[in-house]
Amino acid sequence: MRVLINGLGLIGGSIAYALAKFQPGVTVIGLDQNPVNLRQAKQRGIIDEIGLSLTTDAPRADVIILATPVTAVEASIDLLATLPLKSEVIITDTGSTKTAICQAAQQLTDKGITFIGGHPMAGSHKSGVQAANWDLFRSAFYLLVPGANTPETALTTLKELLQVTNAKFLVLAPQQHDHIVALLSHVPHILAASLVNTTHEDFKDCPDMVRLAAGGFRDMTRIASSDPTMWADILTTNKTEILAVLASYEAQLKALEAISPLGTPRRSSTFSPRPKSPENTLRPPSAPAPCRGSSTSM
Repeated sequence: MRVLINGLGLIGGSIAYALAKFQPGVTVIGLDQNPVNLRQAKQRGIIDEIGLSLTTDAPRADVIILATPVTAVEASIDLLATLPLKSEVIITDTGSTKTAICQAAQQLTDKGITFIGGHPMAGSHKSGVQAANWDLFRSAFYLLVPGANTPETALTTLKELLQVTNAKFLVLAPQQHDHIVALLSHVPHILAASLVNTTHEDFKDCPDMVRLAAGGFRDMTRIASSDPTMWADILTTNKTEILAVLASYEAQLKALEAISPLGTPRRSSTFSPRPKSPENTLRPPSAPAPCRGSSTSM
């Protein structure tokens, strides 16, 4: 089996590394706009071959993984739709949003080409192929978004291929995916970055004061540093869900302001942490959700 991975950053490189290390019979071909990344990946055994281009290598691939920012994934889908691909090829991605990508991929499914959206929910403060780790996804959720007519055999094949990542697979619909990641990933990043920016602005005349920050501040702002290109794509392609979650946070803050209007402390359960319960555990739905249409319940 020939697996073509376009984009050898932390995510694409880590998937490639796991496949090259633990999937016998799989040849991993790498593509990246940076030739240094390709040479490093080949030297470290992260990939088996350095590819030439999507146009050249995609027609010979059995599985194609698009591990680039969302808008680049969409551009790659446009190109793949014009190429003479294998009839049984499976195309997937690792993008952080899914509605826009699934809409772009409709041109593939209209031609009978299988597209299954993907999003491994793992990361690191490090980036680039030099940070690639074959064990990065262990016990993390790997979200899959199959199309309405995706053959069950194709979904099974993709899971079996990626099982060497030791991730836990969860099938979702695109809108459901985008809402979940807005709540659990995108907005937390935005809030962390906002806190960092506010702090630096407030301390601009005495920047050394930032050194007083203790564990709570560091924990909240650890995720603030991210690839600006990736985040520009996320903010553009998941705008609706992000704004909805931000509106909810704004309502929570306004409720906090209203708790003690005259400065008299009053006890409120509004901002008390809710107890954890088994009902809050993320559970896979019983059947694959369509890549277009309404979201499924969890």
